[in-house]
Amino acid sequence: MGAELALLAGSLMSEIISCVIAVCPTNICSQGFVKKGGIQALECSAFSWQRKELPWARLKFSKATIIRDCIRERSICLRSCYEDAVLNALEEVQIKIENIGGPVLLLYPEYDTMWPSEFSAEKIMERLKEKNFTHPYEGVSYKYASHLLVPLKSRSTMMFQVERKYPEQCWKSKSDAFEKTLAFWKEIW
Repeated sequence: MGAELALLAGSLMSEIISCVIAVCPTNICSQGFVKKGGIQALECSAFSWQRKELPWARLKFSKATIIRDCIRERSICLRSCYEDAVLNALEEVQIKIENIGGPVLLLYPEYDTMWPSEFSAEKIMERLKEKNFTHPYEGVSYKYASHLLVPLKSRSTMMFQVERKYPEQCWKSKSDAFEKTLAFWKEIW
């Protein structure tokens, strides 16, 4: 949810934040939830601003569906919880990306089992184009990557089938994403 926070912060504090890099982005402000004996949805936004809850998209949490998807994908998988919210988001819950006061870089796997970050990235890019966003923006997709698209060696990566099946290719994707991030800061920002 760090990418969601980065995009929201950039859109709400454009006078302070002049560049946003989001790894596995989402185009919506989502529903809050807690991990309490599994995942439990809260009847509130995951984020607030100036002590006011931000408009949020309801997610579809179903233990049975999550378990089914994890077994099918052989990965940690919450994708089905987010798909409808991302693909059919009402205007009020969409992050106002066009308010960001500087360049935007989106890095994401071609297929993200945690949530549909690739669809979100497409929606974000479309929105920036439609709103005539004046700053540079770029989306970079990786075929061999998981939701953990950062160059850190961690046992957590084993939760994702793509990481277990293609460890070297995933490491190359992570390294490339990191290099693109550094280059974006240096050359664009």
